[in-house]
Amino acid sequence: MTSREFYLERRRAENPVFLRLVKALPPDRVAYRPHERSPSAEQIMWTMTNELRSCLMVVTRTGANGTLSHRRPLRKWCAFLNNG
Repeated sequence: MTSREFYLERRRAENPVFLRLVKALPPDRVAYRPHERSPSAEQIMWTMTNELRSCLMVVTRTGANGTLSHRRPLRKWCAFLNNG
């Protein structure tokens, strides 16, 4: 098994768990920050989502531009994750 195949296999296994985590975030609490200098829950989840997307682009399309897209509202995350 190649590293690429291993990564894709792990993504298939872990994506449902990540998606459940995103869906479990209460929309009225995404602005929560444990400290004033900490990123919000929304910022952390969007960073994780974009990192996942970039990694998937690399292994499925053999290239990524390395830029983050604009943050999206919580309600759009699930559709974004389902569509890759």
